[in-house]
Amino acid sequence: MKTGQKLNCSNIVVVLVETKTAGNIGSVSRAMTNMGFDDLRLVNPLTDHLSDQAKMLAHGCNEFLEKIKVFPTLETAIQDCSLVLGTSHKPVRYNQKSFAAREIGNTLVSYCEKNKVAIVFGREDCGLSNDEINLCSWLVNIPSAREYPSLNLSQAVMLICYELYMSSLPTLEQEIPEFAKYEDIERFLAYITKILDSLGFHHKNNRSEIFVGTLRRVLTRIGIDAKDLKVFYKLFEQIESATKCKAQNSENPL
Repeated sequence: MKTGQKLNCSNIVVVLVETKTAGNIGSVSRAMTNMGFDDLRLVNPLTDHLSDQAKMLAHGCNEFLEKIKVFPTLETAIQDCSLVLGTSHKPVRYNQKSFAAREIGNTLVSYCEKNKVAIVFGREDCGLSNDEINLCSWLVNIPSAREYPSLNLSQAVMLICYELYMSSLPTLEQEIPEFAKYEDIERFLAYITKILDSLGFHHKNNRSEIFVGTLRRVLTRIGIDAKDLKVFYKLFEQIESATKCKAQNSENPL
């Protein structure tokens, strides 16, 4: 059964500030298309987003490239947005509310229902300026190795878009399992102990309670389903039946 409110991807805006490389714009266009986003805005780009390099790395997303909007400043690019998130490899800056990439999708679900939300990415070499960070309501970061935390621009966009996309998918209502009760497990343990004893099973140091205790911990640790317990009963019933047949044949040889 599908359940829960999901992210409205049509209200997500991706903004790139002063991008230097046309290939990055092409790669970002492809990444956004892969994840179902279609609103890319460029702030004062330092390259041509319709160049051959951009088209080559967009890999068939030329129509997307043609729909890109270009703005002179970040302020003009985000005018119709109700919430603006800046990206930074630092988890906390200027006491602004900050989220990891994995958290941001579910956080934005209610905001994106009726409002446009902008995700702003900075320059390839130095990211967003302090003034641009101050225009952002929240920050989002992608956790990475401390030794080399800086990601390629298109990789960063892809990771954020992926996490947002996952929040747009319908989820299935998980079936709550019915676990076997303690008394049922104890009855089962007594049953298999009887069968093992009839088979001449030797416990270490002749201490059957240690063996039974181990089985009890295993069964209760994994939270065995009541249906699965019935399967184990069937298994040991077959063992018991085979044991009785073997005993009868040995008593009454032909």
